[in-house]
Amino acid sequence: MPTSRASRLKHAAHHQVQIQPEPVPAPQPDVVKVTKRKQKVGGPYCGPYGPCPVAHVGYTEGRHMHPERFSAKSTATSGSSEGHSSTATRRRREKAVSVRIIDVSLETITNLQKLSESVKRLVAANLHLKAIPEELVASLLYLTKLDLSNNKLTDGSFPESMKKLEHLLEIRLSQNGLTKVPACLKKLKNLSRLDMSENQMETVSGLDKLRKLQTLVLDNNKLTSLFKEISTLRRLEILRCSRNNLREVRIYVQP
Repeated sequence: MPTSRASRLKHAAHHQVQIQPEPVPAPQPDVVKVTKRKQKVGGPYCGPYGPCPVAHVGYTEGRHMHPERFSAKSTATSGSSEGHSSTATRRRREKAVSVRIIDVSLETITNLQKLSESVKRLVAANLHLKAIPEELVASLLYLTKLDLSNNKLTDGSFPESMKKLEHLLEIRLSQNGLTKVPACLKKLKNLSRLDMSENQMETVSGLDKLRKLQTLVLDNNKLTSLFKEISTLRRLEILRCSRNNLREVRIYVQP
């Protein structure tokens, strides 16, 4: 049966397959992958003074203890006829006056010798030292304070070069294994403060040569006699000698 053109178009439109457009996905935010850099642990240390540096370097007029601290910039300004100025800026490295060392390796001693002209205070405590390296103190001619406490020093642990420390005013030798006054200390004529507490001191013979001594600390030793040896110390102001084997106190008056 013949059909009209309109009927055929209607039939085709009825069976036509409609293609739906694919949905467009919503835009996603960009994801940035952050990779955390791993820090090396236990690697070799290399500081401003080498792989085995001195530590806690104190500077004159410095408010903190950083080896690369510079002093404030000093500027000089000169004006010209046109109103312009030229500024000359210079930097001066501050002088290290106080040093605490963390070992006595060759690198540390070498780096310390570079500061010998300005260092006045040296702390070498808690290092388990059995002997004082001669190179450690030989060049520190301007040293005024020396801390060697809490080591393993004995009567023969001190080099002869220590007697050259003519400017030394204070030395701390507490918590060691001394039984007598080291011979090199008897040469330090300007010494005014001496701490030899918590040793095995049995005698203080030779202290009478330290005529400028003002403070003497001898607590926790094995002394049985003391006052006769120190009777010539006219400038002595502070004496501490508790926890010893002293049985009597005698007053010796020098004529």
